[in-house]
Parts: sequence; structure tokens; C-alpha cells
Amino acid sequence: MGRTTTKFMERRRPRASRLFRIAGRTIVGGVCVVGALAVGAAPAGAVSFSQQTLPFSVGGPAQVAVDTAGDVFVSALNAGGSGGVAELPANRSQQVLGFTGLGMNFGAGVGVDAAGDVFVADPGNGRVLELPAGGSQQTVLSGLSFPEGLAVDLKGDVFVADSGNNRVVELPAGGGAPQTVPGSGLHPEELAVDALGDLFITDGTSHVFELSSNGTQQTLPFAGLKFPGGVAVDAAGDVFVVDGGNNRVVELPAGGTQQTLPVTGLSLPLEGGVAFDSAGDLFVTDGNNGRVVELSPSVPSGALIVSPGSGPAGSSVGVASLTPCPLAGPFGSTSATLALYSPSGTLIQSGNAPLDGSGDWSGTLTIPAAATNGTTFFVGARCHDSEGVVAQNYASGAFTVTAATSGPQGPPGPPGPQGEPGTNGTNGASGAPGLAGPKGDQGPAGPPGPAGPSPSRSNSTCITKVTSLTSTTTTCTVTYTYSGPLAAQDLVNGARAEATATIAGKKKVLATGKIRHRKLSLTFKHLKRGRYRITLLELRPTKQPLMLGHTSLVIS
Repeated sequence: MGRTTTKFMERRRPRASRLFRIAGRTIVGGVCVVGALAVGAAPAGAVSFSQQTLPFSVGGPAQVAVDTAGDVFVSALNAGGSGGVAELPANRSQQVLGFTGLGMNFGAGVGVDAAGDVFVADPGNGRVLELPAGGSQQTVLSGLSFPEGLAVDLKGDVFVADSGNNRVVELPAGGGAPQTVPGSGLHPEELAVDALGDLFITDGTSHVFELSSNGTQQTLPFAGLKFPGGVAVDAAGDVFVVDGGNNRVVELPAGGTQQTLPVTGLSLPLEGGVAFDSAGDLFVTDGNNGRVVELSPSVPSGALIVSPGSGPAGSSVGVASLTPCPLAGPFGSTSATLALYSPSGTLIQSGNAPLDGSGDWSGTLTIPAAATNGTTFFVGARCHDSEGVVAQNYASGAFTVTAATSGPQGPPGPPGPQGEPGTNGTNGASGAPGLAGPKGDQGPAGPPGPAGPSPSRSNSTCITKVTSLTSTTTTCTVTYTYSGPLAAQDLVNGARAEATATIAGKKKVLATGKIRHRKLSLTFKHLKRGRYRITLLELRPTKQPLMLGHTSLVIS
């Protein structure tokens, strides 16, 4: 499995400035990506960022990698008493992996493939080790001189910065012979590989190189770097570098100009690590402070009105914006989507609401006529642009089904049909209220008429779901974000989930993943062209699977 020679030089063309691509879709080089992150001048009231320290307990965190399930892997000078690799799964409980005998430094790269096999560079022993999922460590490359940076591509090929020999070595997936990647004037320290097979390499002084899969080499136009270390590239082609000598992380957007990310409080060694997950969260190892920080984008919330907040089944509920949709900036909204969810979080009804000139909107939803008293339904909404990129979520309201209150006595009902004659001259049984039969009594007055609903209001939280995705590829990664009552009542952090579809009359599992921080990232592979109606399920060991919702996927 050698390197492809297909030319991809058009990838780094300038593009329109959409600097905060959150919860949206970007198609790059045939790969569908959800939640790509870039940092720039945010429009007022749009995307903000939050920074947190992950609960790792290691000394000297070095390099970092994230798998498709959102699990975070960190190489460290001290993990469990010696150099090693620690994993922080989606359930947030650290575990030290079973690597032994490592001679670690801050440049010791770590990577993980799609099967869950973990690779780590061992600089002190001139080798690369693999820990297969469920197995024990094995040496997969030896005879290296101070190997540091390490990355794994989508095919499972492993790339290693053989720093002492001034080269990059590729170990093809499936056990092929190692080979040297063509390049000139390289002094590689850390590296990353994108979905196209292009390599990005820092040399530890001031340079960042790109080696395209067709063999073309170029120096990327970073400026002012001092001892660059870890490097990562997102699906849009934006390159991120840990600038160790300046205690910062910088981004070079594809076709754009360099900018500094809002990661604060860093005290970096000459080499720090950086990585992304599929939701667009950025992870940085802060070696001198002994921590790993996560920078997460977030979409703001607005307020909406739900009126009435209770009433009988079958009621029509008015929903309107108290906070308008943002109209300006890269996230200029074009419409709002309303949604009605059951108590378990199942989408029951949805619809679009047009915006007025100020971004305000209103619409109606209908409570199911068969709903029982005491059932609470949740009402949510979101603003989005013409591409489906969410500009604002709404903290929503709820509607509780109640019995109609008694009103005034209604008028007598109309006469009922004539009753049947009684036998033997006795009176016939009374029918429904109506005229007397030949020998029957006249029916009583009809029952009281129902009373109108009694208006009231109540507040709850909003559920937001990505409900559709259109792709032109056969391999697609999708992130679904849940919040509100579904996440609070049923979502289990770290639980497995799957996406199923009915194909040719048979139910098939198309993708599996883990729920992490109310997010579910799934990778769909090898799909034929067509439209798929996807059902998302949370797999629960002691209960029936919980349906998280539906989505559509189009492969054209």
C-alpha cells in the first residue's frame, strides 16, 4: 500500500471567508466533513470558544491524537510511573495503555488507526511500537534514529519523522516494506497527514513544509515561528502549528493569512502537540503546565416564546422568536426551523418559518390528538443559512397536555333518534337523548359542551439535531449534536450508538460510534449512490435501543 500519485494541487485554492464553520458541512477533495473549525474575526453574537483542561493525570504530556469515537490519546514522559501513553475515553476516565520500555521525550508522536490500534514513536530506542486493540505491544519499525513525529492516514499507513536521519518513513498498512517519502532539505520533527495523503512537517526551527502525495514539496507561508512543534490539518486544508518558542497555536487558513488561536495560559516546551476531533474541538498538550487543554466552539442560544404552555391534546401551539436570528456576517440566516419532540426526544413534527427584515419569525406546531394528560412535549428552534449551517440555537419551551377545564352548562342536545318500541306494552329503554318512541320516554338533555383551553406558559430547554446531509462522496463523517431533555434523560456519555437503514428490504447497520459530550460522530463508508433514510439508535445493554432520530444521506 504505497503512496498514491494522483495530483491534488488544487486543494489549497483560495475560498470564500467562512471562518467559523461550526455544525456545517465542508466538501474537500472527496471527503465529507462535519464541524470543521477555523478561527478568525467572528460576527457579533455568532460563534464563541470555551477552553477547558481535560482530566489527564500524567507528567510531561507530549503529543496528542484523537480517534473517530472522540477518545483522546496522549504520549507522556510519565504515564503510570514511566514513559507511556494515556487514553481518555469518551466516559472521561483515564487509563494508561500497555506500552512498556519506552524512552520518551516531548516529541514522541502518537497515532491511532480506524481499527483502534495505537502507535507511538520511541525516540530513546529508535523504534515505533504498536498496541493492537485488545492485544499486546509489538515493534513495527526499528533501526530508526531518534524518531519523533507520527501520524496515521485514513488507509492505516503510518508515517514517522526519522529525525536523526533527516527523513520521513512510511510503513504501509498490511505489513508492506517501509519506504522513505521523497523530500529534500528536511529536518523533520513533528508531522501530520490529511485525507488526501499530503504530509505537513515542522522542522523545529521556523519552517513548515507540505509534501503533496504527487511528490511536490513547498514551504508554507507561516511567519514569526520560533521552534514549531506539533502540527495538524483540518478537512478544509487549514494548517495548525504549535509555536513553542512563542507559547501559542497559530493557524494558516487555506488561501488565507496566518492568525493566532484563542488558547490561553500555555507554557510550552520546544515541542507541543495539537489535534482535532470530528466535532471541530482542538486539543493542545501544555507540557510545562502538565495539562491537556481543549478549545471548543459553541453556537449561541436565543430565547423563544411558546404559547400556550399547556392545554388539551390536539392544541395548536404558537412559537415565536424573542431573540431574532442573526442576519449579518458569514452566518447570515435565511430561515428558522421549528421542531416538536416527544418526552423521549423523538422528533414528531418540524417545519420552516420565514424571517422578517429584522430576523424575527413565528410559526405553529400541533400537539398530537392522541396525547394523554400529563405528557410534556418539547419545542425547539434554530436559525440557519441556505447551506444548513446553524447560526443560533434556541433555549426552548415546553407544552404539557392537560384536561379541558369545566365550562358553563351547555344547551340541551338535539333530539336523538326515536327509541325502539317496548314489548308487552311496557316503556322501551331510553335511547341517547332524543324524542320518545311510541311507548318510550323522551331522552335526557345532551352533556355539557367542552370548555376552551386555559392559556399558560412554561419554560424548558431546546433539542437541536442535524437532520440532513448531502454529500458527493462514498465516505462521509457526520456529527450529530443533542441538548436539552434528550441528553439529560437518556443520552449516556460513552454509550455506543449506530446508524441503520433499510436497503433492498433488509435492515443494515451503516456506521457505529460513541456518544461524547452530547455529540455522536459516525463515519459512513462504501455507500453506493442513492438516498439513504438513516435511523440513529443509542445501544443500551439492559434496555431496548433508544431512537435518537432520523436523518437523510444522499450519495450522488
